[in-house]
Amino acid sequence: SERMERIANFVLRLSRQFFKPEGMHREIYLINEYQERSRPLILTPDDMLSLKAFRALCAGMGNFIYEGKEADLSTLWQYIFSKEGGLPIYEMDHIGYQRTHDFWILGNCGVKGDGTLKMAGDDGIIWDTYQGHRPFTGRAEDADLMKEEERDIYLPSLYPHDKGWEEFFKFLKKLYRNTGTYGSWLAAGWFMACVYGEEIFKFYRVFPLLFIYGKPSSGKNTLASLLMSMWGLSEIDIIRVTGASHAGMRRRLAYFSNMPVVADEYRAQEKESRKFDGQFRGVYDKTGSPLGDRKGTTITWQVPVRAMVCLLGEQRPLDSALKQRFLTVRLRHGIRKDDLLKELRDESQYLSGFILKLLQEKKKRKENVMAMIEKIRRLLEKKGYESRHALNYAIPTAVLWDIFGKNKTGEPFYDWVQKESMEEKEIKEEETPIMEFFSDVAVIIEQYKRTTEELVYFEKAKDSEKSADPDLVGYGWMHFPGIYNSWLMFCAQRRKDILGKTDLQQYLKEETWFIEKRNKKFPENITRHAMKFKIHRKETPAIVARIFGQEIEPVEEMYQE
Repeated sequence: SERMERIANFVLRLSRQFFKPEGMHREIYLINEYQERSRPLILTPDDMLSLKAFRALCAGMGNFIYEGKEADLSTLWQYIFSKEGGLPIYEMDHIGYQRTHDFWILGNCGVKGDGTLKMAGDDGIIWDTYQGHRPFTGRAEDADLMKEEERDIYLPSLYPHDKGWEEFFKFLKKLYRNTGTYGSWLAAGWFMACVYGEEIFKFYRVFPLLFIYGKPSSGKNTLASLLMSMWGLSEIDIIRVTGASHAGMRRRLAYFSNMPVVADEYRAQEKESRKFDGQFRGVYDKTGSPLGDRKGTTITWQVPVRAMVCLLGEQRPLDSALKQRFLTVRLRHGIRKDDLLKELRDESQYLSGFILKLLQEKKKRKENVMAMIEKIRRLLEKKGYESRHALNYAIPTAVLWDIFGKNKTGEPFYDWVQKESMEEKEIKEEETPIMEFFSDVAVIIEQYKRTTEELVYFEKAKDSEKSADPDLVGYGWMHFPGIYNSWLMFCAQRRKDILGKTDLQQYLKEETWFIEKRNKKFPENITRHAMKFKIHRKETPAIVARIFGQEIEPVEEMYQE
């Protein structure tokens, strides 16, 4: 027959359940036989499974004694969970957009997918009907070093106000006067476009990086700091490339979901900066870094990339693939007007309210923004831009046009976008190690045609291919080992520094006009393992086409001062 046995002098109540990255934690409280109630207690899975740990926790709460056995403890949890579910609270391992719940979570508030604003309570929890959300309190790399009460100061917060978009446009005009360039508008548009990061990436599978560069005292940090305040961030949130670790950078890129991460002190000539080039390339298409799980094993796991990146430096990256992923803003020394700086800094305290306003208006705006991005991208492509380059400039331009209209931002801004983006396109093409390689190869082929004629081969495009794409000329095949060896001797004679074969091959594969690498039968029945390139009037650089005996006319100038 059954009999009742006392195992504790208290009853246990489950109040809330915290869904954390490391597992579920449960908040309970105890009521003893004298109706004394304990303070809330957070139980980890280890606390629940260990009899010794649970007894110690109860005794530490006051007059609460547990005398049962391990089997009794297991039965107790089964009973409690069957009777009371407890209010669920989701604590994610990142801040910003939470895809699982379609909810933007910041330090002090949250915005639902339908634009509803939810403010956080005193405990930092943002309630949505019967479930709560709380951002991870503290950056992943700092959390273990901080006291609990200090952690919330690291959370970016957005503060609402009743100012209209006209006030933000006044800020943009002052920003232009201060920097002397519409590049500041383009940068502002990029920071705002992060709001649509999820939609842009879903459609295009990419999101551009922003690169603000210029000589010392040109205002890079000032501009970045002003725009960071739009997201409730400040200078202390800037990560320094010099001295940063790969792990720290990975955690930062995983922590900010669809939010900007600003990295300063990028120095293209130093290996300390270039070691991050691969990580930054992965931000463009959100390709995480594969890591070994444990020494001596072949198991790997992927570190997620959720953030957008704004890089600050004095020189463009040397990595050609990285350059193609950047939206570039150039600041010139001696142009900025510091008399406006105090006003801009005073007004920057209100900027987070405009990002909050944009998040609330996003549902009604996003369809038009996406349509406008595509429209501007196609307009730029018709002017001769490569698709990826056109998209980089179309994204921030479309966001500004959606809010203020093309007429409001003015024709000069769009004219500047076209002119500046074309200049940047030409500079990128001229500066890349790939273009330097092909320039050298063109000289080699011209000077040593007899010894190189069986290393390159041009294949005309078929009529069906030309009808589908009139700008397609054909395909160039290159026996890379032979060409590379010729280039080695050419550079040795001129004492030029060169890229290693593996690095150069990797850069070539990153180019949009690279197609594949496989065996190809050359003239005179010579079969070689070769690289295949697309020769296209709009996408392939003229110097590359020239190597294969094809002349591509340069794109005509589309902007006149």
